[in-house]
Amino acid sequence: MPRMAIVMVTHNRWSSLSRTLDQLHDLEAPFPIVVVDNNSQDGTRQLVRERFPHVSLIPLNDNLGAVARDFGVRAVRQPYVAFADDDAWYARGSLTRAIELFDNYPRLGLLMSRVLVGPEERLDPMCELMSRTPLPADP
Repeated sequence: MPRMAIVMVTHNRWSSLSRTLDQLHDLEAPFPIVVVDNNSQDGTRQLVRERFPHVSLIPLNDNLGAVARDFGVRAVRQPYVAFADDDAWYARGSLTRAIELFDNYPRLGLLMSRVLVGPEERLDPMCELMSRTPLPADP
């Protein structure tokens, strides 16, 4: 069983979600995927059940926004969780590398991915901003 699960939240974004689930299916390992649906009205729930039966679906009766991630985290048994947006995915090998880092550095609590945007894979400007965090660089 993989030591990491992927949790994502969605709301009325079936088109993006389906593309993302296709991409996540092609990762280096069969990471468990949990989709928390924030009360979508576009058929998302039915479509996930039909097209992605291997994905765990948690339907919510209200749109809780990002707080819905908590429901996904509670549903997994893996020690590590990767959050994914419904329009983004991870590069092949990146989650395995994250598991290695967490296993080798027990004080490590969070990894932030490098976000590449568009077909030309431009570095998202937020990555540069977050790299200048005021947090100390404690080894």
